[in-house]
Amino acid sequence: MDLFGLFYLFFRLSPFIIASFFSLISVFNSDLKGFIYLVGLIFSTAITMGFGTTFKSAFSDFGTGSTTIPDPDESNANAPIIKGGKSFFRGGESTKVGEIPPVCNTLSLGGFTGFSKVPLSTAVLSYTFFYLVYTIGKYDMALYNIPTLIFFPLVILSDMGWNIKNGCYPLLACVMSLVVAGGIGVLWSFIVSQYMPNMQYIIVGSNREMCMKPNDQTLICTED
Repeated sequence: MDLFGLFYLFFRLSPFIIASFFSLISVFNSDLKGFIYLVGLIFSTAITMGFGTTFKSAFSDFGTGSTTIPDPDESNANAPIIKGGKSFFRGGESTKVGEIPPVCNTLSLGGFTGFSKVPLSTAVLSYTFFYLVYTIGKYDMALYNIPTLIFFPLVILSDMGWNIKNGCYPLLACVMSLVVAGGIGVLWSFIVSQYMPNMQYIIVGSNREMCMKPNDQTLICTED
């Protein structure tokens, strides 16, 4: 496998890799941060899928922009090629009306419309990014997390572009996955910061120690 193949494999498996990374870090550190992250991730994925199912009729009104061909079983099999629709032509391989290209089911998370009407890979990446961004913004740690702030947007945009280009999901479905999962990521991070501040992932970079302001305390002075 060449370098491009390795990069492509990492790109398609990035949602699994990232979720596993946060979980394993928690196991190695013997804390519950990874568990808290996964609870929010499961909740976010379920809500995002619910939105996709609710608004699936809206997705059918927006074509993916891929080239479509008529169903060969129909009497008008020799009809001219149509633009925009639900069957696609990619790399010399055609699909029937109502189906998606086989490439969408390869190394993908929820990459088939029978399971989810929105791309779950985008949902996982978006939730994780905004879950971290809230903490980064709250503690003003942007300078220590530049790689994070660059890496996640690039991967998210690449994932959305890949899904749209290959006719796996329309633009509207990708945007909905991004917004819903990202919003839940911010909300869950806020809840954790309010009720379980020690369970937040605080990334400060290198070996710099991060000091957090202690909770407000009331001191009572007495005279002997």
